Amino acid sequence: MRAPDNAGAPLHPLPALADLSADTLLDDLEAGRVRAAEPDAAVPGGWRVRPDVKMAILERFRDRTATTWESGPLTFRDRAAVPPRDVRDGPWRIVPGGTA
Repeated sequence: MRAPDNAGAPLHPLPALADLSADTLLDDLEAGRVRAAEPDAAVPGGWRVRPDVKMAILERFRDRTATTWESGPLTFRDRAAVPPRDVRDGPWRIVPGGTA
């Protein structure tokens, strides 16, 4: 079976690394405007990672700034680069060892 001629091409135009702003990266990922990996029948496993998006995601974790927020009687402290989300804002799934 031959891979399609466009197997290595993005499914839709994606921004270059310079456009992967820290201010919009998480929103763009969640909205599907940016993908960290794309289906690609031509590579083992069928997925091709976008190194520029991967680096932009990892860059978010270099920021060690912490913030504190409260929810009822509870107080939390965590890195500010990936802010907490209100559980009322969207669908959630609970997985062993974390939430997503």
